[in-house]
Amino acid sequence: MALAVDVRTATLDDLDAVLAVGHACWWATYEPIAGADHVERGLATWWTPETNRPAIEAGRVLVAEVDDRVLAMASSSLVDDHVVVWRLYVLPEAQGLGIGTRLLDAVEAAAPAQAVGLRLSHLEGNDKARDYYVRQGFVATGERVPGALGGPDDLTMRRPLRR
Repeated sequence: MALAVDVRTATLDDLDAVLAVGHACWWATYEPIAGADHVERGLATWWTPETNRPAIEAGRVLVAEVDDRVLAMASSSLVDDHVVVWRLYVLPEAQGLGIGTRLLDAVEAAAPAQAVGLRLSHLEGNDKARDYYVRQGFVATGERVPGALGGPDDLTMRRPLRR
């Protein structure tokens, strides 16, 4: 039986749940790669109510729920001719259930007509994310972006839209 996942645009009522997903995923994912100080800087910089409220208000954040519990989130926006997926996080205990793929599909379905592809990046050393994105059809661009928090670089990937 398929998991009943509801993907929808986040509202401000989801703010705490979006932050909870981000915090859980950052600790589980980035502490082993870049250390606790990196995680604490990232959470303080990018995972506060003040830094997430504008994207939610602009309708750029999606959440995935199962049984009315937010298990994942994605945020994106159009930059030039690509939809940039800024964030795609699934709670560790919900990974491998197809929820991330449902979110990516929803991001793509909402892409404006002028978009030709999806673009994203992952932290160097996050092989699990890299492998997942490769399975989703993304290819490395070779572009490296210096780590904004002084940690590992971000590695950029892209794929054409499938519509």
